[in-house]
Amino acid sequence: MNGFFKLTVENTGGVLEFTYIGFEHKEIAIGSERTINVQLSELSTNLNEVMVVGYGVQKKTSLTSSVADVKGTELTKAPVPNISNSLAGRAPGIVARPNGGVPGQDNANIYVRGK
Repeated sequence: MNGFFKLTVENTGGVLEFTYIGFEHKEIAIGSERTINVQLSELSTNLNEVMVVGYGVQKKTSLTSSVADVKGTELTKAPVPNISNSLAGRAPGIVARPNGGVPGQDNANIYVRGK
């Protein structure tokens, strides 16, 4: 969350790809370095022209379905251990149904418009 990560790599010679919405992606070759500092640059395109959907990115002009927006700050307000429980009631058409009544079993099934 704060940009810190730790990876164990068996072989050098691979490539790490860093991506984030609204920023240009960056690829860094894996070598013998112990520390890698990465800084992503903001994209020059306007993000208001695209919608990030659950399975990719689409242009607003070609989007024909309903889109609901839930900000990450809203999801972190609820003190729940699983994001599926935090989504319930925050977006129209989303239902989170728990798999049982066992305390601590928080892996609810998420249904979008009943499916």
